[in-house]
Amino acid sequence: MRSPDKNPLECISLEMRNEDPEREVIFTLSLLAAGNGIFYNRTDWSVQKLGGIFMGDTFSEAFKGNRGDSRALFEAAAGIFARKGYHKATVEEIARAIGVAKGTIYYHFENKEDLYLAVIREGVYLFKQKLDRVAATKAPPPEKIGMLIEGQLLFFEQEKDFVFLFLKELFSTGVRRELLAEMLAGCLQVIRNVVEDGIQDGSFKAVDPEITTSALFGMVAIPALHYLSYNRNIPLEPVHSAVGEILFKGICASRV
Repeated sequence: MRSPDKNPLECISLEMRNEDPEREVIFTLSLLAAGNGIFYNRTDWSVQKLGGIFMGDTFSEAFKGNRGDSRALFEAAAGIFARKGYHKATVEEIARAIGVAKGTIYYHFENKEDLYLAVIREGVYLFKQKLDRVAATKAPPPEKIGMLIEGQLLFFEQEKDFVFLFLKELFSTGVRRELLAEMLAGCLQVIRNVVEDGIQDGSFKAVDPEITTSALFGMVAIPALHYLSYNRNIPLEPVHSAVGEILFKGICASRV
């Protein structure tokens, strides 16, 4: 904990970590203090497990649980970053899009980079939620894989701006690529668990789970990025059908 001694407006930061080597939880609380008053500034928490970084619902935390405000900011920021790119997008433009002053954005986010990464974290968090719901069903592994393909496609279509932004960055050679891959690792683990369950119960061949998981994600992500790059809707049913056909039956014609 640190607190300046002579500044009338003091910033107090507290960071706590647990000692579990398998699951590191980091909680950071920042407060602004003036005189006898303490004013909430922001909290962040993250969980690192199995190589994946899952952030708390940063937008909801920043807006004190107001999902309406956080959703509006997420959509506006994702849209502007996706259309203009990180360097040409401005915090002023994002603030105007949701009808607030620029200072309101800076109150919750330190700078444009902080806001940009918060958009990515929020989107990955929502994506993992969708995958988790599928994984929690009692369906057998082959059916779950089909549901995961459908879930990915629906999410990619519903969150077009975020998905275009994320995939473009993920498949680039940019400096954030490694960080985004770390964030995505938790989502890929959900898919991998289903693949491993299928191998264990005999539904699937003894394939390499890691390669199969990456291939499955890519078989959905690359077609989605193709359509989004041309500002076109993703044809959900044809892509779902094609990916399922290739995955479960291959592309070679049967021979008598």
